[in-house]
Amino acid sequence: KRKPKNVGIYKLSMKRNVSDIRGSVSLELAYLLLQEGFLVHVYNGKFNRCDDFSIDGKELQFHNNLESFVNDSDIILADRYDEKLKHHHSKVISYDMFQHQ
Repeated sequence: KRKPKNVGIYKLSMKRNVSDIRGSVSLELAYLLLQEGFLVHVYNGKFNRCDDFSIDGKELQFHNNLESFVNDSDIILADRYDEKLKHHHSKVISYDMFQHQ
């Protein structure tokens, strides 16, 4: 049974190849996880860290390197499955109904 303390969010945008995160369910989830006391790691190749991503002094931990993101995350939540995650499938939870493993 998993008891993660470090949760990874793979990409904040809702659509592939888009950097707009307004209304992102993944961002809302990240905030909820922060409020519950989890350390939240974020990997998004097109999106860099911004200073306004914090709740009660807790900040999202942004990663530019996929391997460091995977290593620092106990589990990884991905709205969309990505082939880049195939070597880490034991950590990945995805809601993508077209997921290929």
